[in-house]
Amino acid sequence: MVDTTWAWSRINLSENMLLDLADLHKMVVSYNFHTGKGDSWRWTRDNSGFFTVHGLRRMMADSLFGEVSVLDYLWDSWIPIRINCFMWRLMQHRIPVAANLIARGMGSIPSDCLGCVLEAESVEHVFLICHRAKDIWRAVSLWIGCDVTGFKSFLQLVQVADEPYTVSGRRVLKAIILVLLWFIWKQRNARTFRHRSLSTEALMEEIMINLYVWIKNRSTCKEIVWLDWNKSPIYVMG
Repeated sequence: MVDTTWAWSRINLSENMLLDLADLHKMVVSYNFHTGKGDSWRWTRDNSGFFTVHGLRRMMADSLFGEVSVLDYLWDSWIPIRINCFMWRLMQHRIPVAANLIARGMGSIPSDCLGCVLEAESVEHVFLICHRAKDIWRAVSLWIGCDVTGFKSFLQLVQVADEPYTVSGRRVLKAIILVLLWFIWKQRNARTFRHRSLSTEALMEEIMINLYVWIKNRSTCKEIVWLDWNKSPIYVMG
């Protein structure tokens, strides 16, 4: 028999607290406790049975994205926090491309992509389909020795890291993809608001230099050399 007498230090409970208390009381009364055995709390969303913030975050991401593999690309300590925050918004399609702005009532803005003026500016178009984005993906593919072209969705793109590289190699590939998406967005904004943008070659140079500096300073890989990084960024990590 469960003793349901509660000794509360706070007497004046709000209406919401009283509702929570009623729910808690129903849960406890309906549970069949084991006589003579030690009962304990168990986190049912993880096979380990232990609650972790990472486990909760993974559960939330599953409900948002439907695929755990996408979550693995949402936060990386090797790159600046502003890029991580941008990726969180991007994976939820919550960045201000024309299609999203028009859907929110801003019908006065142009709907076409300013990069190619051929299709409506959607999230997938800006980052994966526009010929300007494809030029950058092709240049990165030649640099890293791994084909990251031809993807139609972000889920397909992030699954490229399942390639049989070392752990460090996969981590570098992940960082490259995240930073590349960030620079494509910067290029889009430069065209939209300043009516100028870098060439593919100049953009690639910025990506390579920034990634080299960030990884060298933010990871434990302090011994990487620029010449090696320039030739083979995935395999230079060992």
